[in-house]
Amino acid sequence: MRRFISLMFLFLFSSAGIAQDYTDILRLNVSRTNLEDTEQTFDTDITNINFEVLYPKILNDNLVLLTGATVENTNLKLFEFATYENLTMARINAGFKIKHSEKWSGTYVVLPKLASNFDGLESRDFQIGGIALLDFQYNEKIRAKFGLYSSSENFGTIITPLLGAFYRSPNKKFHLDAVIPIRVEANYVLTDHFSAGADLRTSVKSYNFVNENINFYVQEEFGLDVIYRFDISENQ
Repeated sequence: MRRFISLMFLFLFSSAGIAQDYTDILRLNVSRTNLEDTEQTFDTDITNINFEVLYPKILNDNLVLLTGATVENTNLKLFEFATYENLTMARINAGFKIKHSEKWSGTYVVLPKLASNFDGLESRDFQIGGIALLDFQYNEKIRAKFGLYSSSENFGTIITPLLGAFYRSPNKKFHLDAVIPIRVEANYVLTDHFSAGADLRTSVKSYNFVNENINFYVQEEFGLDVIYRFDISENQ
């Protein structure tokens, strides 16, 4: 049994950060839109809230411990005459940033998560991923990034090559951080403890979905072509 819902929308959101020099970072992304499916048989409001906490701890000149958590909730109707559902992802982010040389550093993070409508917890709710990202520093303002992202999902394991760059303005108030194809972020420092900006995040993730004792998974896809797609498939 399989259903497909492909939804086109304009992705609007705000992003704010509260930061101190290498201590804790809080990020909140909120988006809301009204969508109609491609066959124009029904529409739905979609609200997405993503909250992230990152706490880096400097262990020595060459090693930083990275800890944090991410919680994301998407509220929507999956098909006509259905009630609104909450698809929730709760993830722990744990790893290290290592300075390999004067020019090269690496970030290595393990990403275990629970993703479902949380109608009771089971093994299908648990997934695990990881990211390895190398930075090459050209100068104080520009860095290049190369890496790999992988995650186990209900539909199978995904492996994604990563390519990106970091730029900081000469006055250190503006920075652009991009890791294609998963994230593009721009921020501007307003005060010593507050910055504001916007980002674009792509995702391919799955949620275990239990409805009336029938197990499904919902596959979420958001890409740079501005397509939000939810595929609903029965778990085997």
